[in-house]
Order: sequence, then C-alpha cells, then structure tokens
Amino acid sequence: MKSVATCLAACLFLVVAVAAAAQDCMPELTGSNGDSDDGKTMGMPMQDGHGGMADMHSGVPSDHCEAIREAGRLFQERCSFCHDSAAELARSKLVLKEDGLYGRYSERAVVSFLMTHARLSPSQVPMMIELLEQQLTQR
Repeated sequence: MKSVATCLAACLFLVVAVAAAAQDCMPELTGSNGDSDDGKTMGMPMQDGHGGMADMHSGVPSDHCEAIREAGRLFQERCSFCHDSAAELARSKLVLKEDGLYGRYSERAVVSFLMTHARLSPSQVPMMIELLEQQLTQR
C-alpha cells in the first residue's frame, strides 16, 4: 500500500506537469499555436514524467485544457466588449435550472438567446453555454 506522502508527491507532480503543459498551450501567453517551440504537445510532459502517463490517458487533460482555452478565447473575442467576465455575467445575470440556463430576470432560455446574440455560430453556442454553466457550478 502506498503511503500518503507518495500519493501526495504523485499528485503534486501531475499538477506541476499539467500547469507547465498549460503554459505551452496558451498562445496568448507564449505566442505559439498550442504546442511548445520545441514541438512538444500538451500531453508530452505527462507521458515523459515520473511514472509516465499512457498516451490514451494523457489526451484527456490536454483535451480539457484545450476546451477551456477555446471557450475563454471565444468569450474574450465575442463577449468581453460588453461583459467584463464570464463569472461576473453568469453569477449576476443568469440562473441554472433543471432544464438549462436562463436569464435571472427575463427568464428567457439562454440557449435560444445566444442563437441571435454576439454573432455566435450554432456550433459555438453549446461551448458558451457550458462555459457559463461552469461559472455557476464551480466556485
């Protein structure tokens, strides 16, 4: 049985590896296209690290990071002109009900509102809904 210290060390290593890899996948911070200048992808630090993460597992955190980055970029490009942050917008103007996200005061379904707001494409609406819902469920 592994000791608590060993488990904590493994978790800390994973957090550091993901943070380092996230730094590489942030073009607004590094000017890159999602990969580091040396050609390494987001999943590589997780595969190369202590204990090595299998290829099939390293894609999960890197895909998650990419989805977060893409949603943040979408909000920045389409929404930040009028709305300071996704967290502020969601927490002050929206409410999450059993069947979806609604305007706090208008009670209008946000999914239908976004179809004609901010010039979002139909494929971008679910990404924005997920981003806004996350602001209400994660504090």
